[in-house]
Amino acid sequence: ADFDEGMAAARAAEKHLFVEFTGSDWCPPCQRLEAEVLSQSAFVEHAAKDFVLVKLDFPRSEEVKAKVPDAERNYEVQQQYGITGYPTVLLMNVEGFAYAQLGYMPGGTEAFLPTLDESRSMGMAGLAERDDLAKRLGEADVEGKRELLVELQARMEELASQAGGRMAKLYLPLLEDLLAEDADGSRGLREPALVALLE
Repeated sequence: ADFDEGMAAARAAEKHLFVEFTGSDWCPPCQRLEAEVLSQSAFVEHAAKDFVLVKLDFPRSEEVKAKVPDAERNYEVQQQYGITGYPTVLLMNVEGFAYAQLGYMPGGTEAFLPTLDESRSMGMAGLAERDDLAKRLGEADVEGKRELLVELQARMEELASQAGGRMAKLYLPLLEDLLAEDADGSRGLREPALVALLE
């Protein structure tokens, strides 16, 4: 029930985070997700292999609010990740990068678990791809970095239309590094990096 404790536990266990944003006492789809999926032993056993499970609650009744460890921190995390609806589940790595978003779906664990696995698999592949590109950028000379910038921009454009552009944001730190490396624009990296960033 505490985002920061969940993040620390995920780092210690070398797992990712499954972060649920819920309105447990007022949101019918949240209550269905809880009853049909999250409270089921099949889900808990399956998800706990790869994730630390975090539940951030946004209740309305005073009785349930009293059970929330740090409501203010929950709202900070909600704002940080732009959560506007409930239930929302984010899958994220220990850097705090949310690479997938899920919600309620009918069908119980039989429907939810394959979607969870596919989302994690796609996220892991995206993270590995980003890390490979970061490594190649780090090893490249200026001309090589210019060529890789074209690849980076094309990949971001491709990802921008998928899942609300969440995976495209994965590449923003690489652009920021290139901008910092060529702060005065003398290496020819600043302008194309700015174009990619703006697009």
